[in-house]
Amino acid sequence: MTNKEKLIDYLQNNPKTESWQELAEKFNLKSGEAARSIWKNYRFTNNESDNKTTPNTVTKVKKWQLPSGEWRESVTFENKDNDRLQEFKNFKELLLKEIQSLSKKDSFNFKTNTKDNPVAVEISLPDFHLGKMTGESIDDQVKLYLETVGTLVGRVHNYNIEKFILPIGNDLVNSEGKRATTTKGTPQQDNADWMDTFTLAWKMIVSSVEFLKTIAPVEVIVVSGNHAWEREFYIGEVISAFYYNSDLVKVNNSKEPRKYTVYGKNLIGFTHGDCEKPFELPLIMATEVPVEFSQTKFREWHTGHIHKHMVDEFRGIAVKFLPSICGEDAWHKMMGYSAMRKAQAYIYNKETGPEGYIQVNYE
Repeated sequence: MTNKEKLIDYLQNNPKTESWQELAEKFNLKSGEAARSIWKNYRFTNNESDNKTTPNTVTKVKKWQLPSGEWRESVTFENKDNDRLQEFKNFKELLLKEIQSLSKKDSFNFKTNTKDNPVAVEISLPDFHLGKMTGESIDDQVKLYLETVGTLVGRVHNYNIEKFILPIGNDLVNSEGKRATTTKGTPQQDNADWMDTFTLAWKMIVSSVEFLKTIAPVEVIVVSGNHAWEREFYIGEVISAFYYNSDLVKVNNSKEPRKYTVYGKNLIGFTHGDCEKPFELPLIMATEVPVEFSQTKFREWHTGHIHKHMVDEFRGIAVKFLPSICGEDAWHKMMGYSAMRKAQAYIYNKETGPEGYIQVNYE
């Protein structure tokens, strides 16, 4: 009897308690793996298995001899045990059908609570420069302003708007008037007569306010710019007079260079941004309106002047430079000063503070 036959005979008549390596040494076999392979091939060849699920048809047996003289063999089986496979497939189908029967049809019924939470919306169009020679007519510029206000409002209509904040001025018009210069005397190129730009400017603001007040009360805040400090004050006076008896429109055209508004726990400061250093603005706010500062939690500055969107934060107070929808004139193009034309509407929750902004982009 060969060592291989002795191993098989031993395992047939005794429970396997030793490791394969121990059995290999016991029956003088090359390795534990060789002993395991001998027993495995024997079980397959004789249709035996520990779990009785081994395939039952031998299709090919290959034998070869190693250089050491030891014989090896491999056995190939044809798996005709399809009953168990079919049983599994049937079980899978039944399980999936049962799960599908439990599935409920979805319908979009997502509800928000935006109507329950009042907000203030700031419509921000600084540095508009009405009358600036940009290749657009002054009528086209007025149309652009009014359409932008309408578009921004259309995108926030789902909110429960309790109040609109409309900062004006902030270089609303391009020059001081007949002299066609900035307040400090820098020459400007305008596309219309100074009287026309003045009249169109205040009527454009009135048209915007008339539209906004059909939705919610409006607070108009006049922010002095560096291009038309004087004329923007005059425009503010016209707007103040126009809404003198209105309960829905309040106009802040005070002589203060910086203006503030409070909405719930929000404190917002407005300045054109050409005079103050950004990092100084938080302390200026705390100094100029200490009571409002102490009673609010969310504090921001909104500035203009540079015609592009930038945000910084100092000691927890955001300083935002707001973008402009004004086109470029010849001088700005020559100097390479360019920025994306865009307008924004900022949303403020009375209790939880800023909720973000909506933006309109122009080429």
